[in-house]
Amino acid sequence: MLVIHNMSSRNLKRLPLLEAFDAIMTRGSLVAAADAMNVTQSAVSKQLAQLREWLGDDLFVRTSDGMQPTPRALALRERIESLLEQAASLAREGSIQPADFTGEFVLSATDEVLDRLVPDLVGRLADEAPQLRLITIPIARDYSARQLEAGQVNLLVAVNWHAPDQLKQKRLGSDSFVCLMREDNPLADRNLTLKRYIDATHVLVAPLGYAEGVVDVELKQMGVERHVCASVPAFSMINESVLGGSRITTIPSRVAQRLADNGPFVVKRAPLKLPSTDYYALWHPRFTADPRLRWMLELVTASFGDS
Repeated sequence: MLVIHNMSSRNLKRLPLLEAFDAIMTRGSLVAAADAMNVTQSAVSKQLAQLREWLGDDLFVRTSDGMQPTPRALALRERIESLLEQAASLAREGSIQPADFTGEFVLSATDEVLDRLVPDLVGRLADEAPQLRLITIPIARDYSARQLEAGQVNLLVAVNWHAPDQLKQKRLGSDSFVCLMREDNPLADRNLTLKRYIDATHVLVAPLGYAEGVVDVELKQMGVERHVCASVPAFSMINESVLGGSRITTIPSRVAQRLADNGPFVVKRAPLKLPSTDYYALWHPRFTADPRLRWMLELVTASFGDS
């Protein structure tokens, strides 16, 4: 019995046979069917033999008017055409255009990344995917791994220091760490040596809520520690009040320069070697072929490179 109520894996494997059935039915000749399928006549003959064995009928019989369908073949024709249309629709779904996107796309990132990406993304959505709603949320401590797996978060952009191995990733770009302080900080007019840096009072920006950052890891390897007076979850919380007195922070250079361009701050080179800040787009492999994800990933990659 030919089951076509759903696209089971068994039916998918038999699609080439059904395509051969349709070609023979439509053209009435093994030669013409072979030409239409871009295969040899021998290949079509083998597929017809498999069809006959599978369906328990001759299906097509050679006559003076070419290959004519049997009653069984005629009875199956409509259902086989339906199954082939279902298969074709699956392929069409993969080529869906942004204008057809609907629903919500959830992007998870730190505030400084969202500040970098969202203005451009909102404009692109308005122009190319007006029915798609962009939702942005903070990053969970586990890099939103469970939400990514469940499809509750579609794409995450972050510095990959602790991301789970099962997530797919694409490198977007990098930045370096610098020190930021107020213009009236006692260190603003002095050379920022390692000793002065360690003796200073530090503010840590920790979007994932960790008690230590990359700076602390490097200092521990050197056998020293710094004093962190406060830890905040967002770069937007770095302001004149937070960096009052002798307090300093060590953050990506792009964020630091933006703050210095718009406030009474000074940017200084960090007096120790720190690893670069490498940004990645991360997603769950379940959704790699999702047209919305692939399109948004292209936008994020382009926007990140231009910003």
